[in-house]
Amino acid sequence: MKRDDFSLIFFITLAFSLPISISASQILTAILVFYTAFKILKREKVDFSCFPHVMLLLLFIIFPLFSFVNAENLTKALIWYKRYLYIIIFPILIAYSSILRKQKILLLKTFFVATTLSSLVAILQPFVGLHFDKPFNIHTYYVFSSGFLSHPLTYGETVSFNILIGLYLTFKESENKKKRILYLILVLVNFLGLIFSREKMPLIATILVSAIYSFIYSYQSKNLKKAITIVILFIIILVLIPNKKKILWRFQKTKIEFSVNTRAKIWNKSIDEFKKHPISGIGLGNFFITVEKWNKEGTVKLYHAHSNLFEILATTGLIGFLIFSLFHLAIFRDFLLSLKIKQEFLFFLTLLSIFLLYHIEGLTECTFKDTELNLQIFFFLSIFYSAYCPNIKHKDKTCKDNQPSQMNH
Repeated sequence: MKRDDFSLIFFITLAFSLPISISASQILTAILVFYTAFKILKREKVDFSCFPHVMLLLLFIIFPLFSFVNAENLTKALIWYKRYLYIIIFPILIAYSSILRKQKILLLKTFFVATTLSSLVAILQPFVGLHFDKPFNIHTYYVFSSGFLSHPLTYGETVSFNILIGLYLTFKESENKKKRILYLILVLVNFLGLIFSREKMPLIATILVSAIYSFIYSYQSKNLKKAITIVILFIIILVLIPNKKKILWRFQKTKIEFSVNTRAKIWNKSIDEFKKHPISGIGLGNFFITVEKWNKEGTVKLYHAHSNLFEILATTGLIGFLIFSLFHLAIFRDFLLSLKIKQEFLFFLTLLSIFLLYHIEGLTECTFKDTELNLQIFFFLSIFYSAYCPNIKHKDKTCKDNQPSQMNH
């Protein structure tokens, strides 16, 4: 077997494992990291040139270490940094940009199929013994694919990414009507699975971003019917789902008020912690030491601030907040520039929408500390930078081998 064939099989396996098995994902990414390091030691050619923000990336990898100075529990800080360190997969994947660029659609399809399988399990669970119970129980409060994912919250964000990929495949399939209908049906399956997850923010963000995404595409293609169809189908599903009071009970006014008030207390507490050590924070992973959440049985320790921004401010201070913001703003700018390439507009718009979903959901959840989600988002970013390589030496911000006329479609 040729090396390129073996590498392709490896990346297909990785794309399939990312949404359904954190253990498999971690094993595969670890293998890739060690294999790349071995290639470097053997002085084989490894190309990292596709990513233009190398210094920002380096700072992004190491900035949590600055917070260790004030960490009350250094062991907990190291444990969380180990989870965070999986960001190293990003530069490693970029080294294989040629394969990612040539097979980008296949890899997205693989991710789509794997997540759809997880959605099918999520939908079937209520009918095979899992019931909607109250009060809060992590195993029954959310409907999720327990045999696939390590945590129900991960499923909500994962399937939101997948719905956008499904819409991309639906819109992109212009010749085969049967395939287009099949993709659309699978998008609706994933949407139903997201509803059954009983997650608030992923559901709201997905509906909003998917609608905007569809209308932008429809405006560009001068066919508003597609966007209107997607919105109508989403509404029909929301209207027709059975047992709404149990499935959507988290959207009741009292539940929303409780969630908002609790988060407000947590965020205020994170600001108090930030004031103690504004420069370098209280230490990565140390939020749980002083912050507690109120519930009926007393209090429980919180492992994060339920928000990327408040978590980063409290635990890593201004240093971490600035580095985190600059890194992601640089990527966001690259996404905006990539939309100028008309031949790949829909592809880049899809990845931009996934990137925005990650940050929108991070407003009320701590997505940057979730290993599963970070492996997924950096996989998507690697595919993006394999197809679009900004270069400050060129006014058009694209590498010579990635000009629109030469890009793989």
